[in-house]
Amino acid sequence: MHTEIIDYLALGFLKAKGIDTCTIIKWLHHFEHANLVLNASVADLAEILGKIPFVADEDWQRNVALAYQKAQEEFQHIKNQGIQAVCFADADYPSFLKHCPDAPIVLYYKGTLATLNERANISIVGTRKASHYGIKQTENIVQALSAYKVNIISGLAQGIDQHAHLCALEAELPTFGVLGHGLQQIHPVSSREIAQKMQKQGAVLTEFPWGFPASKYSFPLRNRIVAGISEATILIESAIDGGGMITARLSSEYNRETFALPARLDDELSQGCLALIAQNKARCFTRIEEVLESLGIAKNAQEKVKKSQETVKIPEKINKLYPQEQQAIINLLQEKEKLHIEELSERAGFDFSDLATILFELEIENVIESLPGKYYQVKK
Repeated sequence: MHTEIIDYLALGFLKAKGIDTCTIIKWLHHFEHANLVLNASVADLAEILGKIPFVADEDWQRNVALAYQKAQEEFQHIKNQGIQAVCFADADYPSFLKHCPDAPIVLYYKGTLATLNERANISIVGTRKASHYGIKQTENIVQALSAYKVNIISGLAQGIDQHAHLCALEAELPTFGVLGHGLQQIHPVSSREIAQKMQKQGAVLTEFPWGFPASKYSFPLRNRIVAGISEATILIESAIDGGGMITARLSSEYNRETFALPARLDDELSQGCLALIAQNKARCFTRIEEVLESLGIAKNAQEKVKKSQETVKIPEKINKLYPQEQQAIINLLQEKEKLHIEELSERAGFDFSDLATILFELEIENVIESLPGKYYQVKK
């Protein structure tokens, strides 16, 4: 295991012209292991990118050797500091984040990731200059979520982020804070006590190695992890150029459910939310049930079991062109409550033309309903 994590740490330390995180992720998808990437020839690596070699073989080998040296040093740092690391290939790596083209190669953390892939992850973000309205709405949202099996994700910044974490702790919900620097510090200082408490029912995590300082460049990178981990992002309030806007826009680009709270037109802290809604980059948040419905989250396990055991009958008046296929689609939707059309096609084994006909018939008869983003669910 030590060898494997060092391989992935080395990938993160690679420095050469033309190499960025997106490039490394492409290599990992192709070679399936960090060690195979690091031992591949320059020609093989360049072929995957569809361009000529970006560096000479001897330079590449020198870069790999240097990266391994830094990886060994980093491994000793995190071992001495009681920091844990999860790499891209691990089962504990956040599953939704793995689908992002710029996913971090390694995440360092303190705490536990136990619930991260077991519950729905909802990020709550917003301005550092939180208003009374923003704080109150954050409290209301987290309190409403306390009845559900969710994790609260945010960035541990002052204002809305801090308050989201605090409310999650009070509601006994697992909460995860993503840092814009290494774990040698917690910035801002006012988040240190919160971070300590979070580690008992969640974690603080970062992609940055030990000693990496906070900077104006590192926090936007942090925001992509907040968005990437989460199935849904709720922007509470933000100015038009606020950091929460980066998270919300990335959430939309990652094709995740994205919500923004409406507020007064003359309020500076409403301008970011209103802009995202106007640009169709976020849905207007009015009630927490909209978020839960978009993710197919039931109130508790018993409710999910009950729904899965119910039998939905196809109305007799449907002109059944595909009777068995229709029931197969209904059964799949009952199992997951909500499925994307591509996953439906893959799991049912139907091509898109047949599937479109089946879905249309079931929707016409109010057996199922379509949701934003080409998702479908059984009609409630």
